[in-house]
Amino acid sequence: MTAPVYSKLLMGVFTSLPSEQFTNKPPPGFIWIVRDIDVYLGAGGSPTAMDVQVNDHSGDPYFVPITLNNPTAPFHAQWTGRQVIPSDATLIANFVGGPWSLSISGYELSLP
Repeated sequence: MTAPVYSKLLMGVFTSLPSEQFTNKPPPGFIWIVRDIDVYLGAGGSPTAMDVQVNDHSGDPYFVPITLNNPTAPFHAQWTGRQVIPSDATLIANFVGGPWSLSISGYELSLP
């Protein structure tokens, strides 16, 4: 009998630094299925920008679901879907300005 699949927080971030990058990747022997991305910009300074992307093993981005440039705060964006993140890929969130809050959730599945 297989174990049930539960949602997992794949990346949870809060930053108000002038510039910051966060990375995470599936552990060896696993893949991730990203289901939801939520990002919030609180009242703060300017300029502000952020993006979420997934880079392949060569460092090239192949999935960029959210890119924001100077949105008017307060601001909220959401992406919902199903995107496979292979074990050799890297999930990246880049931020400028802020304060930003980011939550990325989905499933972690073991490879056969």
